[in-house]
Amino acid sequence: PHSLSMIVKSTNGVGIVAERPLYFNFHGISSGTDVLGAAKLGTDFYFADIESQRNYSSFVTVLNPPGGSTAHVTVTYYAGGSILATDNIVVPPGQRGTTYPQKTGININTKSAFSVHSDQPVAVERPMYFTTSRSNISGAVTGASSVVGVQAPGKDWLFAEGYTGFDFHEYLVLANFDSTTTANATINLEYSNGAVNPQTVQVPPMSQVFFDVNAASDPNNFAQATSDVSAEVTSDSPIVAERQEYFLYDGNIPGGTDVMGEPGPAKVVYSFAEGYTAVGFNEWLTLQNPNTSSES
Repeated sequence: PHSLSMIVKSTNGVGIVAERPLYFNFHGISSGTDVLGAAKLGTDFYFADIESQRNYSSFVTVLNPPGGSTAHVTVTYYAGGSILATDNIVVPPGQRGTTYPQKTGININTKSAFSVHSDQPVAVERPMYFTTSRSNISGAVTGASSVVGVQAPGKDWLFAEGYTGFDFHEYLVLANFDSTTTANATINLEYSNGAVNPQTVQVPPMSQVFFDVNAASDPNNFAQATSDVSAEVTSDSPIVAERQEYFLYDGNIPGGTDVMGEPGPAKVVYSFAEGYTAVGFNEWLTLQNPNTSSES
C-alpha cells in the first residue's frame, strides 16, 4: 500500500522537531507540500477550508496510532450558516483512514469549512491538489497544499508570510464554527515599510469568509501597501484562520500554499526541521513583528 501515516517519537526524552516534505506527480500535477507534525493527538480538529470544486481533489486523512481502540470519526462540513453534510468513518488502531467531501454528495464547486470529531485520540490532516486560475496570475496554476488541523478555534492568529505582487494571489480564509454567534474579526495587514492596514470582517455562524489580501493591498485602496505583507487576525469570538496563496514563482513555477495561522501572542523561539538550498530551490524565512517596539 502507498497510503500511510507516521508517528515520530524521541526515544530518550530529548525534544525534536519533525517536518514532512513530499514531492509528487498526482493526476498530472507536479508539485510538493510540507507540514510540521502535530505535537499531540486530539479528539477534535478544525479546518477553515476544504475545496470540492471542479479540478480540485481534497482529502481528509486520519491517523489512529497503534495500541489503542478503533476510532469512530465524524467529519462535519459547514457553509452558508448551516451543516452541509456529515460523514462517518471507522479507523482501526495502527491504521490510516481517508475520506473526501464528494463522498457525502456535496455538490461540485462547493467550498466549506469542516470539523472532525473522534471518540479516540487521532491526528487529522487535509491534503488538497488543484488546477485553477487566479486574477493577477498569468496562466494556469497547478499545485497542492496540506494542513494539519487545529484542535480549537482561537481569537488571535498570526501569519508572517504574504505576498501580493505580480503572479501572486493571497487570501485569508476565516471560519466560524459556532451555531449562533457572529464573529467580528479585525485583520491587521502589516507591510514591510511599517504601514498597517486594519480591515474588519464579520464571519456569520457556521460559515467561512474569503478575504482577498490582494484587493485590500491594491495601492488604489491603500496607498502605503507593499507587496510583502504579514497579517494578524483577531476576533471577539473564536474562529479558525488559514492563509492561502496561489502563484507563478519566477514566472514559470506554478503552485500554492495553505497554512494555519500561528496562535497568538507571538513567541520568542521558532524551530524548523526542513530546509534545502541546492540548485532549483529557493528558501526564505519571513519574520513578522506584531509588537509596538523593534525586535532583534
